[in-house]
Amino acid sequence: MKLLLCDSKYEPKLLPLVAAFAKKFKVPEKRLYRVKIKALAETRQWDALHKFSMEKKNPPCGFKAFAIACLEEGEKQQAENYTARITSVDEKFETLIHLDMYSDALQLAIKLKDPEKLTSVRNLCNDDNICNQADKAAMELGFVS
Repeated sequence: MKLLLCDSKYEPKLLPLVAAFAKKFKVPEKRLYRVKIKALAETRQWDALHKFSMEKKNPPCGFKAFAIACLEEGEKQQAENYTARITSVDEKFETLIHLDMYSDALQLAIKLKDPEKLTSVRNLCNDDNICNQADKAAMELGFVS
C-alpha cells in the first residue's frame, strides 16, 4: 500500500485501488493516514504532504504524525509548521520537545503552570539560559521554595 502511495505521477489513478485495498483488508483510516504521511515524507513530496494535511480539519492521526514524519526526513522547518497546528497541548508539548524546541516548550509549560512539564524542559535542555528561565518560572509559580 505504501508503494502505491509513493509515486505522485500515478497517485490519482491508484487512489481508488488503495481505497479498495484498505476496505478489503479493513485498514483503519488512522493507519491509512499514517502510511500515506510516511510515504509522502520519505519521497520528499512536501507540497503533496501539505495538501494532504489540508484535506481534513483534524486528520485522524493528528498533526503530530505529520511533524514527526518531516523530522525523520530532516525537514525541521516543515515539522515546525505542523507543530503549530497541533491542538492538544500535551501532544504539542511532546512534539516541541521532540523537535528540540525547548524555548517554545518552556513557554507552553509556563502558560499551563505545569510543574512536570517545567521539570521535563529543565532536565532535557542543555541551554543554560533556558534552564535558568525554567528555574525562575518554577520559583515564581511556587513549585520550588
